[in-house]
Amino acid sequence: MLEKFFARAAMLDIVYGCEALPTSWALDHKLLNELSEPDDLLRRRHSGESPLCLSGSPYRQTKQSINGSFISGLLDVAKVAKEVHIASFMSKSAEHHFDRVLSQRPQPQLIECRREAP
Repeated sequence: MLEKFFARAAMLDIVYGCEALPTSWALDHKLLNELSEPDDLLRRRHSGESPLCLSGSPYRQTKQSINGSFISGLLDVAKVAKEVHIASFMSKSAEHHFDRVLSQRPQPQLIECRREAP
């Protein structure tokens, strides 16, 4: 799906470059909207400060219309991407690369989301 966001040449450079992308690059190129602490994001969502708090049929229909081709594209590439990943992991040829990349990444922080009763 990177090809939808960027030109094909840029997508190929990202994929075959096999390097982690800096957060600043992802923000500059609009792969991320913003950085936020999990608690702050949830607070903003529930307080109405975030566009994610919009709701209702017009918003839902607009979102479906805007995202329709993107979702179709994701579904189209999902099967092929799974096959490529399975073949790569089965061959163990990229094991050293994945160890290097994953060792450089910060560990994800898990958060628990709970809805308050109305």
